Amino acid sequence: MLVRHGMSLSLTPEEMKAWSQNLGHSDVLTTFTSYGQVPTHRQGELIRGLKQSGTGADNGQPSEMELLEALVARVKSRGI
Repeated sequence: MLVRHGMSLSLTPEEMKAWSQNLGHSDVLTTFTSYGQVPTHRQGELIRGLKQSGTGADNGQPSEMELLEALVARVKSRGI
């Protein structure tokens, strides 16, 4: 319940890491892989919303998803 609530808050990658640590997870991937399932209908809504909001390369700024992917890659490379 707490993870789903955290996901609904549109947390930054740093905030999500803090939320994950607060739950006792040493790795944010534990939070996402164990509790972070996105229902199929919501997945479609989110993807459509990214295009509509102009998030990402369209405005010259990295999207939150790109930042999160970079964070995940960084965490994996450090073995955290």
